[in-house]
Amino acid sequence: MNLLEEGLTNHSVQETELTRKLTIDGMSTAYPVHRIRLDQLFYNDKNDRIASFISQYKNEHGGKGPDLADRDNYNQIIENFIRDSNPEALKKTESNIEMFQQREPGVVLADGRVIDGNRRFTCLRNLAKKNPNFGFFEAVILDRDIENDAKQIKTTWEYIYQDYKLNSILCK
Repeated sequence: MNLLEEGLTNHSVQETELTRKLTIDGMSTAYPVHRIRLDQLFYNDKNDRIASFISQYKNEHGGKGPDLADRDNYNQIIENFIRDSNPEALKKTESNIEMFQQREPGVVLADGRVIDGNRRFTCLRNLAKKNPNFGFFEAVILDRDIENDAKQIKTTWEYIYQDYKLNSILCK
């Protein structure tokens, strides 16, 4: 599945006027931000915290992890983990999004994997249950073929996170 190509065709992805500057592979580029319907996205099982949780989940469930083929259930299991791991931070972010909308775009891969913005994605999923206006995640869609390459996904996320941290420090 290519989220960008298929999503624009079936209207589950919408173009916006926004951009987000990312530094990937040493090159800074302003990428277009899209509005992506939440049901097209899933949590990044390659994220260290989520991968650790999935390992624990497997141990508790006879070696079976959440099944990505059942995306709704997969997302719900990981959403519960994110909610339970830091409920105060989640509540603060959710209140902020409810008041001001999503202000910081996330980053997703072309397969729908959220590699930056798990907490925002979780908050939007919760808010959308009460108000369908929150049914979209604003994010850059990286059209990169790294679906099954955990190391490259992690490296891409690290570049994005380092860029985010640097910008946070410089903009204070």
